[in-house]
Amino acid sequence: IDSNMEKSYETGIASEYLVLSNLFRLGADASISLGNKKAVDICIHRNDGQTIYIDVKSVRGTCSIPVNNIVNSGDNVSKSGDNYYVVFVVYNNKFNDLTSVPDFYVVKRKEIAGRCYRAKDQARIHPKKHVPEYKDRWDLIVDNNKK
Repeated sequence: IDSNMEKSYETGIASEYLVLSNLFRLGADASISLGNKKAVDICIHRNDGQTIYIDVKSVRGTCSIPVNNIVNSGDNVSKSGDNYYVVFVVYNNKFNDLTSVPDFYVVKRKEIAGRCYRAKDQARIHPKKHVPEYKDRWDLIVDNNKK
């Protein structure tokens, strides 16, 4: 396995579990999807009866994140509703520093296409530049009334 692919896989798995941990800490009824080719990473079952679907995207550095599967996917229409979100995890070059907390951006999936740019035939987004107002917006996906 290519070491960059391996690092990307490790970063992705670590980020999914980190997001899940944060959701548990906020009182969410969340579950993670297992597998390598899954449509949704995390589901939240809210007290109001809604199910929130989350795709987790991450980067070890501070650069942009590929979002081709969000912007170009054939299922984008079905996943463009108000209950589909992306949580971007930005480690700011401190992935291996367990005392450092990454930046989290909680964004409605349908907001992403209009905020990304294209580079080398890839749709990409730079969370710090393109969605700064969504930093730490856990309130968008977690019930205000905890159990």
